[in-house]
Amino acid sequence: MWHGVCIVVGMVALSPISGCLYWVPIPYAKNAPPKTKGEPSPTNTDPVVLGSFPQHFVMTVSDSDALTFIWTLSRDGYQSAANLGPLTGDQTQEVTITPYAGFGTQKLKVDVSDGVNPDLTYQWTLEGS
Repeated sequence: MWHGVCIVVGMVALSPISGCLYWVPIPYAKNAPPKTKGEPSPTNTDPVVLGSFPQHFVMTVSDSDALTFIWTLSRDGYQSAANLGPLTGDQTQEVTITPYAGFGTQKLKVDVSDGVNPDLTYQWTLEGS
């Protein structure tokens, strides 16, 4: 279906100066929010009991936009730098938590944003040993 607009911009010697523009709308796909690809790691453990060794937490997200991952640890604040991933496909980011004396119970949260849709959020409860 064609769209069009015509305008008259003035008169010259009693003749109107006008023009028309016609176009066909370009279809576009609505931007979809980011989605997890598989299960975040580690899975099936709540809380995650940290031993004396570092524990890796991995989040893989599928989206066609550049993504920002923000990792926060409930008691210690900002945990990892934001990461802008590639422009297409699966994007993975990992953070490593090393337990320390007095770690206690904390929450590790990752917020993944494509800058358009609501954030995708995942959270783990961590317990120091």
